[in-house]
Amino acid sequence: KSTEDACSIDIRSIALYTITNGSSIIIHPYVGSVTSDLRIYCLSNAFAAILHQRNMLPMHTGALLINEKLSLIMGDSGVGKSTLLFQMMQAGYQVFSDDVVVFDFNPDRQEVLAASSYPMMKLWKQQFLWMQKNITQPVRSGVEKYPLYFHDQFHTTYKKIERLVIVQVDDQIHEPLLRTLKPSA
Repeated sequence: KSTEDACSIDIRSIALYTITNGSSIIIHPYVGSVTSDLRIYCLSNAFAAILHQRNMLPMHTGALLINEKLSLIMGDSGVGKSTLLFQMMQAGYQVFSDDVVVFDFNPDRQEVLAASSYPMMKLWKQQFLWMQKNITQPVRSGVEKYPLYFHDQFHTTYKKIERLVIVQVDDQIHEPLLRTLKPSA
């Protein structure tokens, strides 16, 4: 249910989220809901709605910060974006966002900028075992993904976007395929 300045998001068996005026989120938890589920749907669905009410565009994408510019990492859910970002972090690259960035257009400079969302990666259980880190509560019920926080790398300022990387899985391709996309006229 939605109007221009209010909407409700009903996540079955978790909660009803009421988002109003781009400034308020009220969570009505259902009996038996789990705190991690309440949190993850608030950080994703409810925050996306509040950003929309503020005329801001959130996008489901990860990002690396390289030389103060962003490389966005996009692809279908489950394709391995977080795994790729985790491996890049292990190799010394700076993760800007694992899951969501928020876009802003600067008309004076004719450029699109992006800000990071919450500094948390959602990694599979085997990645935590490989790192020899303690496994905490999953990010949400029924999914074997666990939080890895990177507050030390978190940026609160908008950065310029330099490139877009689209991750796809194709059984017919046996090595990475890189191509440059040309801007449309």
